Amino acid sequence: MAHMANRWALHAHSCSFYAPCHMDTGFATTFRLAGMATLAGLTRHSASNNGPKSPRDRPHSLLEVITDGSITVTAIDPNGSYYKIGLPIIQKAGVEDKIKFIESEALPILDKLIQEINEGELFHFAFVDGDKRNYGNYHERLMKHVRIGGLIVYDNMLWFGMVAVPENPQHEESMNSIREYFINFNKMHAADNSIELSLICMADGVTVCRRIA
Repeated sequence: MAHMANRWALHAHSCSFYAPCHMDTGFATTFRLAGMATLAGLTRHSASNNGPKSPRDRPHSLLEVITDGSITVTAIDPNGSYYKIGLPIIQKAGVEDKIKFIESEALPILDKLIQEINEGELFHFAFVDGDKRNYGNYHERLMKHVRIGGLIVYDNMLWFGMVAVPENPQHEESMNSIREYFINFNKMHAADNSIELSLICMADGVTVCRRIA
């Protein structure tokens, strides 16, 4: 398909910027590129494609993806200092012109983009590691942004292992509150027929949702 537009929603919270590779296979590989936080960037890729690519022809690194065709990354963060942490790495990689930083809360930007994008510009990938109590709000919007077959990935879904054990009254109330929120959030995902999901027991738990309807 000529001039196919590919878009991602990305998020990084602990001084890392995540972006997908191997788009044609449906797998998202992550590459640590730069430092930023809160619900991070939206990436758009437009490149001519004369037919299916063989595995040998597919990009094998993030830099190959960024420098092949026309890609723009819109990074969203209410605190611009996180972007500045990663900026030297972005500049060293030679991709500063591909990244547009917006200093803002994520939800207003996502709401605005819902009004602006069309079917051909839906996201392929979303990585969410922002305000935990807003995960539901992020999911509601990203299901409108992500195309069928696209991925939405949520970090911290095991919440320090607390979702798998009874509530501990010795923990801070905020920790127990988010534990309960995540338990219900996981249940919602499990009952949602519009997605396939897998909880990866890596670090603090990563839930991968694949939109199928």
